[in-house]
Amino acid sequence: DTQAPPDGWVRFRLTARDLPDREESRELSPLVQGDNTPPTIAFERDGRGWKATVTDAGSRLWKAQVSIDGAPWEALEPADGLLDAAVETFRIPAEKTAGKTMVLVLAADRFFNFATASPRP
Repeated sequence: DTQAPPDGWVRFRLTARDLPDREESRELSPLVQGDNTPPTIAFERDGRGWKATVTDAGSRLWKAQVSIDGAPWEALEPADGLLDAAVETFRIPAEKTAGKTMVLVLAADRFFNFATASPRP
């Protein structure tokens, strides 16, 4: 169960015995990073539409997409041009959202924790 360990760096202990009369064997795994917490999405209105800031406390982001009025998902490009950090800013231009009623942003981190959010008008 990958949801059981807390977020952060953990080790797993494996205990095994192949026959009842044999001694147990115990091994520790190398350190592995666990992240079960989805990113957060915050919106800010700017002169060019919406600015979405996506933050993940445990790992870097993997993707961000937008759907406007239920249209198919479109990739969002980070403002700095490279999706390589745990905090990224994305711009949704005003021309895409003018006259539209729903903007939905989906974001995911590299551990496949997903979050969705909509800006408040």
